[in-house]
Amino acid sequence: MRIVAAEQYTEHKGYGNEYEAIRVTLDKPFHEFRQTISSEGRYVERGGVYRAKCGDVVSYLYYDKPGNGYGGRVFEVIMADGTARRLKGPWSSRAGVVNRMFSDMPAILDVKDDFGNYFAVEIKALEKFGFKFKIVENSASDLQYDLIND
Repeated sequence: MRIVAAEQYTEHKGYGNEYEAIRVTLDKPFHEFRQTISSEGRYVERGGVYRAKCGDVVSYLYYDKPGNGYGGRVFEVIMADGTARRLKGPWSSRAGVVNRMFSDMPAILDVKDDFGNYFAVEIKALEKFGFKFKIVENSASDLQYDLIND
């Protein structure tokens, strides 16, 4: 899945906790990403954090033991070596945590699409649309990127 358009907008405008974010348009509906990442994605796991890529879009999950994340739903993920793992009740995480755990891979940023779906994309895909970013280290666990407004 590829990003075909991207724009900056203000999230939570008028509520006192607003911040600048990025909205993207993908070349395919987001629900197709979930189907594609399940069948074609190749996850890598480090410290319980799972990451896989499909075009510009990145999927990540946190799983250390069976839990109640996503209502206890079972996710079957295909690993980089081709094996399958069943994760019962994994949790989501944050792009900053994933960036810290996978610092040797392209950095990611959480974004939103035109339909309100939240997901992550590689920052280098957003840079093609003129966005610039700076690293902001909030804690030992996070490696976040903020927009630079010229």
